[in-house]
Amino acid sequence: MPVKLPSDALDDLTKTFARDRDYCDALMSSSNRDSVAKILVYYKWARHYLPHIQTGLVSIAEKRFPESCRENAKAWTAFLTGGVLKDICLIPYLVLRGVFSEAGFVIRRSLEHVGVLTHVWEDPSKAEILNDADSPKFQTAFIREVDKSKCDALKARGIGKRFAAYSNFAKPASDLYRFLSSADVHGGIPLHVVRSLAGEDAISCGFVDRRDPGEKHTVTLLTSGVEILCVEMSALHGKYGKRYDITPPMVGEGGRYLAGLLSPTNEPSPNMVREIEAVFQDLGLSVTDASTIH
Repeated sequence: MPVKLPSDALDDLTKTFARDRDYCDALMSSSNRDSVAKILVYYKWARHYLPHIQTGLVSIAEKRFPESCRENAKAWTAFLTGGVLKDICLIPYLVLRGVFSEAGFVIRRSLEHVGVLTHVWEDPSKAEILNDADSPKFQTAFIREVDKSKCDALKARGIGKRFAAYSNFAKPASDLYRFLSSADVHGGIPLHVVRSLAGEDAISCGFVDRRDPGEKHTVTLLTSGVEILCVEMSALHGKYGKRYDITPPMVGEGGRYLAGLLSPTNEPSPNMVREIEAVFQDLGLSVTDASTIH
């Protein structure tokens, strides 16, 4: 008699692995499949290029930071960049299983990581504060603007102090962060609590109350979050790589590749359309006419 594996026994109890597969199939058959494919496109970019950006930034830190805080800056740059890569890999893992709320937590955390990185690189003196995240100095350096005129200017632009040093998406990152903080971190509306107490259904399991695979708004926000993380990490290296003449070939390639994925309109760029189609092919999905991808 064959011995039942622990994973099989657990699935008998909770249906968790079977529901993972069922949910993934339902999600990739829903109206969200283009957005999920975009997340996978950015994931592939991050896996390929972020390690080179990490190495490049550590090299640039030798020139950017004074000797007194250089090693601390290099260590935190490596740590925070690695954390962003880890999170960009975790986001599709959670999304494909319908755990959208937790994916939001992950994006929120990495938005903070990039905020700290951009502040430190903009003002190298802040590297000395990184080791004490609970100190008042950390709060004023990265989170709370104490200068009234600067505070008023940021408020007028709808930008949080955390994201004031972002190169491209300070306002979208501030808006997304506020939404994620309100909807998930601080409990959100009572409906979330009611849903969390619901019984098992066709897409949920004993562990997770999965979201409707056709729920458009949340997936769109998560896709935007991944895009912001990739763009800001690339822009950070681009800014200081040019200033200090340190741009490894793979970093330059990654920047050009990412720029080709972006679009100034709501319609995806031709490069993004091609990459989405490639994801569909990899997953064995039928590739529709490019005009239907949005």
